[in-house]
Amino acid sequence: MPPILEFAQLVVSLINLNLEFAANLLNLTVEAARNATLVSSGQNINFSNVWGVLYGVIVTSSFGANLLSQSFSIASTNTTALENVGNAVNYFGSNVTAIIGDFSGKSGLSYILNNTTYRLQTNQTDRWAFGWNFANLTKALARFLSELGEAASRTFY
Repeated sequence: MPPILEFAQLVVSLINLNLEFAANLLNLTVEAARNATLVSSGQNINFSNVWGVLYGVIVTSSFGANLLSQSFSIASTNTTALENVGNAVNYFGSNVTAIIGDFSGKSGLSYILNNTTYRLQTNQTDRWAFGWNFANLTKALARFLSELGEAASRTFY
């Protein structure tokens, strides 16, 4: 295994990459809606269709949630399933310090997060990149939500 500080560097890099990806995706969507060439040819993104995609995600998620709900309902009447759930909760609870960690950040996930925070505190380049990417994502999200909000009255009737 790599040293914890190298692992923390990878975690920070992954966070930054995800922030960049999300901002780029939101910016791409807004630009594809506003591009003059696409607008004049009718090939631009219509934010009413973005609402349609969101609607589809919600519908699909509701079916998934219903499936889980039904599974839990069936499992609640099965003694073996109840025993397995109890064993899982008891195992997790008795090992919470090893899994989640402690307040001082010396074990478990808190150890990784503590060292990731340390990396951001001590590495100016990573801290600047994180701040830039977070601010850029916030700006892109505001632009995207503004476009989406403007399309709401055209979409829902």
